[in-house]
Amino acid sequence: MSFDLVAATAYLTCGALMLFLGFIVLRENPRQRVNLATAGMLVFGGLGPILGAYSNLAGRAGDAAAPQDVFTRFAFLWEFFFPAVLAFALVFPTQHRILTRWPRFFFLLFVPHLFHVFLVLVAGDLTDLLAGVNVESLLPVGASIANRVVGLARVTLELLLRVHVRFFSFVNLAMALASWIILMRSARRTASPKLRSQVRTIRFGLGLSLALYSGGELVPRAFGWTLGRSIGLPLVTVSLLVGAVSIVVAIVRLGFLDVRFIVRRGLVYGLASGVIVALYLFVGKQIDRVSAHFVGEQLPVFETTFLVLSLFLLQPVLAGIERMVDGAHSRDRSDLRNALTRLSEQVSLLLEPSDVTEVTARTIRREMVLDHVAVATLDRITGAYQLTLASERNGDGESLEVDDHWRSGAALFEALTGRREPVPVSELAEVPANDADRAKLAAGLATIGAQVAIPLYAASRGAGSRANAGALVGVVTLGRKVTETRITFEELSLVSLVVQQVGISLLNASLHKEQMATRLLEEEVATARQIQRQLLPEEPPRLTGWELFASNSPSRHVGGDYHDFVPLPAGSVGIAIGDVSGKGVPAALLMSNLQAALRIRVLDGHPPDRVVEQVNRQICKNTGSESFISFFLGELSPREGTFSFTNAGHNAPVLVRRNGSTEKLERGGLLLGVFPEASYETGEVGLDPGDFLAFYTDGVTEASDPDGELFSEDRLVDALVKHRHESAETRHDRILQE
Repeated sequence: MSFDLVAATAYLTCGALMLFLGFIVLRENPRQRVNLATAGMLVFGGLGPILGAYSNLAGRAGDAAAPQDVFTRFAFLWEFFFPAVLAFALVFPTQHRILTRWPRFFFLLFVPHLFHVFLVLVAGDLTDLLAGVNVESLLPVGASIANRVVGLARVTLELLLRVHVRFFSFVNLAMALASWIILMRSARRTASPKLRSQVRTIRFGLGLSLALYSGGELVPRAFGWTLGRSIGLPLVTVSLLVGAVSIVVAIVRLGFLDVRFIVRRGLVYGLASGVIVALYLFVGKQIDRVSAHFVGEQLPVFETTFLVLSLFLLQPVLAGIERMVDGAHSRDRSDLRNALTRLSEQVSLLLEPSDVTEVTARTIRREMVLDHVAVATLDRITGAYQLTLASERNGDGESLEVDDHWRSGAALFEALTGRREPVPVSELAEVPANDADRAKLAAGLATIGAQVAIPLYAASRGAGSRANAGALVGVVTLGRKVTETRITFEELSLVSLVVQQVGISLLNASLHKEQMATRLLEEEVATARQIQRQLLPEEPPRLTGWELFASNSPSRHVGGDYHDFVPLPAGSVGIAIGDVSGKGVPAALLMSNLQAALRIRVLDGHPPDRVVEQVNRQICKNTGSESFISFFLGELSPREGTFSFTNAGHNAPVLVRRNGSTEKLERGGLLLGVFPEASYETGEVGLDPGDFLAFYTDGVTEASDPDGELFSEDRLVDALVKHRHESAETRHDRILQE
């Protein structure tokens, strides 16, 4: 087998593969300019090796002139490769501004080569036609002048054709060089790492292709050198192959365009078929020659046997190559499936909803090379719709925006309720019932550049999440591709599958956030309870001849019930009790404010009514109209046995005499915090041995049994009278027990 035959076979195989890839790219989306330009590069580039193969085969047949003539006359077909390269550089990765201004410039790039077609095909034939014209037979009169005109026309055409053919390579060089420069600038401006890798790969291939083409075609023509068919033709062919291979690498390795899966399968079948054909050429033909040497003639039985074996070998070889390719892709971190798998693993470990949305938006935008990706979620604690938007920032990197109160969130969630498949935005915007809601939803989706919306559902089955299983927890919106190509069905299916894990992670992160918030609140409440205990007196003061006892048991960890003992001049003791409206931490805060105001005022030596008036003004100043306090302040004079008091709307303390009679201390005025200028009165009672005073809040009288019956003031008074002969602490415990 000669070298020419091997080279011709290699040329034909490579050219056929390039044509195959070109038609696949064109078939995928013939309306997109990037597909048109890429298909043009592959198809016209594939014609070069095919023409070279026929040139080699014709030269091997002994007709040295014919292949050169054919290759020269039809060279313009593969030279369309260069305007296709320039067109590609102007539309990838983004459309050049020159095409924005003059859209038809995309097709005007091919005009020089169309003119080249006219000169090569028409001018050459017209020159031969003029050379064979017998002017004298056509024009008996003026034949000499006509001969000169025809001769001048023929010479002019020949000269134009020679100059054009010799120097037209500079046009190809200029286009290739311009393409390389544009791609170099595009690589610098492109923010996406994946797009940058694609541009750099194609730029490297085109640069090497340019160098080989210059060595095999441009330099020899410019300087009038003759390289010969065995050197010049392989250089030109290899230059086309290198440019095409860079595109193939970008498609298969880097996910360029939308034909990765189809091209990969096509290459697998092509490689398997190529292996079988190579075995046939290098093994089967040798067996035929050996059989002809010993037998005297070639026997078809060996060829038939080899073809039968090839049918059995095709499937194993095909499966082996496919496993090898799949294995390479499984280790490829740039592969979309692998990237989304890593995303699924990563979000499953995140415990903050904001981290889940940020990682999801950034990863999907980067791996799919989209201009916008947004993740909208519903905050289970605040009820607000939150939006995380990752977007392309005009070649200056990635921008991440977070809106904690996205106004279009409710309309978007309502429109997606009950839907589980990706929904085009154009269809989604028609879901709301009235025009106002439709306009609001459309405007909100337009601001985030959304083209497709994918609902996120919480499909977890774990304990504690059954009530949330199947709930819509978020929405992922996909924008346009930076390359202005469409999102393929395969890509959309992969993203839809992975974002369901994102939905589960969002729910888990939200539940974790709620648990952490609850735990933090419990810790804060425990701290507040400890502080409140420190504000309340640890034990009543000890007075000779008197018993004092008190306790505070809030319905929650902290509360608004308050009591205090304040030492006063001349041995007197201030006794205060109050009940702040509300419960929990807010009530405890207001209670601490009350205590601070009381302590400051009571030490000034004013009577209870003046102190309460000042405290009321302070409370009105520091609180809103919705907060109020029932309050009672009294001053016990142990030596005189008198008790002066002011009641600001509190449950009236009960004075129980030794003989069992009772009296309620009600004199005073309004609740604290209602009117800042409210006035109060002071009352006074005398206490004899055996008499006692009982102070309480409504937590005692409004305590209820399992049937809902209240303890009531009457039962409290009866209990006080019944236990009037017991000590203060025992009396306290008996009443709490009842």
